[in-house]
Amino acid sequence: MINLPIKGSGAYRVSAFRTHGYRTRRMAIDNGIPLITDIKCAKLFVEALRLVKGPPLMHPQVDCLTSHQVVRLPGLIDVHVHMREPGACHKETWTSGTLAALAGGITCVLAMPNTNPPCVGNAEFNTVNDLAESQAYCDYALYLGATANNSDKLAELAPTAAGLKMYLNETFAALKLDNVTDWIKHFNTFPRDRMIVCHAERQTLAAVIGVAAITNRPVHFCHVSNAEEIGIICEAKRNGLAVTCEVAPHHLLLTKDDVPEQLRAVKPPLGTAEDVQALWDNLKSIDCFATDHAPHTLEEKETSGPPGFPGVEVMLPLLLTEVAKKRLTMEDLIERLYTNPKRIFGLPDQPNTYVEVDLSEEWTIPTDGGFSKAKWTPFAGRKVSGRVRRVVIRGEEAFIDGQVLVKPGFGRNIRMEPTPRRTQRLPSIGGDSDAFQMEGPYKSVMRELAYRRGSGALLAPLKPISARTPAAYMPPRKTDSPPTSVPPW
Repeated sequence: MINLPIKGSGAYRVSAFRTHGYRTRRMAIDNGIPLITDIKCAKLFVEALRLVKGPPLMHPQVDCLTSHQVVRLPGLIDVHVHMREPGACHKETWTSGTLAALAGGITCVLAMPNTNPPCVGNAEFNTVNDLAESQAYCDYALYLGATANNSDKLAELAPTAAGLKMYLNETFAALKLDNVTDWIKHFNTFPRDRMIVCHAERQTLAAVIGVAAITNRPVHFCHVSNAEEIGIICEAKRNGLAVTCEVAPHHLLLTKDDVPEQLRAVKPPLGTAEDVQALWDNLKSIDCFATDHAPHTLEEKETSGPPGFPGVEVMLPLLLTEVAKKRLTMEDLIERLYTNPKRIFGLPDQPNTYVEVDLSEEWTIPTDGGFSKAKWTPFAGRKVSGRVRRVVIRGEEAFIDGQVLVKPGFGRNIRMEPTPRRTQRLPSIGGDSDAFQMEGPYKSVMRELAYRRGSGALLAPLKPISARTPAAYMPPRKTDSPPTSVPPW
C-alpha cells in the first residue's frame, strides 16, 4: 500500500492523527500489509514494479523486520485512585488525573470517596459524578464511603457505585470507622452484588476477615503492604474464605530506605526489604495491582508531609519492566490489571478498548511526574522498559504517542452506561470487532476504502455477526509484522 501523510511547515500536523489517511495507514500496519509513506520510495517502488513486470518476490522473515516489539493489551483497570475533586483541586482534578491514567495505559479508574465533602450519600455522589462526567478522559466508577450512620441509606445507590469503601485505620480521610458493630451493619446491609473494600492494616485486617466470615460475604483488601498482612491473606484463602487483595507498585518495588524522609509518608507505610520479598514470594495470592494514586503537591510533601504517592501514569511501565526482568509474565500483568478487576468488581465490558505498548523502548521516568498535578513521583529517575503508544476506548483513538485525541468528558461512568447493542456498521480502523479480526488484511483495507469513498461496490456488505465474549488476553502482535501472503498489488 502507498499512502502519503500530509505535512505542513516541514512537520506532521497533530490533526493528521485522526485523518482517514492516518487510519488507513494504521490498519495496514495492524494487518501486516507492506506500507510506503515516503514519495521517493513510492516512485522507486512503482518503477521497480514496471521493471519486474509483476508483484515483487518477498521473503517474509527477511524483508519485513522491525526493531520495535509492540503488543496489544486489553483496556487496563486501576481499582484504587484518589482524584481529590471536589475539595483539593490543587492536588488533582478529574481532568488531570484521568489524563495521567490515559497516558499510563489505564482505560478505567475506580475512584475513592474521601473527597471534601466525602462521597457518602446521594447528593455528594451526584456532585462527584457531575464533575467526573464533564472532565474525565477515561472511563470511571465511584466508590461510596461508609460512615457510622449511613448503612441503611446506601443500598439504593449501590447499583451505580463501584463498591463500598470502609476506612478502618488512620489515613488521609475523615471516614474512619472504629466500632466493629458498624462494620457488621455495613456487611449485612450493603448489596451482595457490590464489593466491600477495606483499608485495614495488620491486626485490623484479621478482624475484618472474621466479620466477613460471620456475615458470609466476600471482602477486598486495599494496598496489602507487608509480610504479616500477606501471610494473613494467604491463610484466609487456604481456608476457603472469599478474600481478595491488591498491592500497589510502591509497596512491591520500594522500601522505606528508597525514598527521602520528607517524601516517604504513605498509608500503609513502606516496608522493609523482607516485606517486599514476602509480597513477591506470595504473588499467587495477590489478585490485583492498583496504584492507590494519592497525589499531593511537592511543596505539601516537603512541609507538612501528608501521606500518599501519585502513581497512575507510571504503574504500567514499572510492571512491564518486571516482565522484562522475568519476575512477572505478561499473563500475570493482564490477570491483575484486567481479568481479576472485572471479575471481583463485576465490571461491564469496555467494547473495542485496548492499549498498545512498545516493549522495546527504554526510558527514564521524569522528575515532573507527567500529567498529574502533583508534579513529582517517588520513582523519578528510574529506568523502565515499555512505553504506552496508543490507547483506544470504545473504538475511539484517545491517545497516540503522547498526543491526547479526545476531549474532557469523553470518559463515562461504566456503572451508569447502558450495554451497547451490536449493529451491522462497518468496523472502524484498528478496532477489535469480530469482522476486523475475521477478514483477511487485504479485504479489510479494501472494504474500508470502499466505505470511506461512499461506495459499497467493491465488496459485498457485511453479514450480521453474533456477539461473543471478549477475550481476557489479546496475543501480542508487531505493528509492522510480515503479511501471511503477498497481496495482489
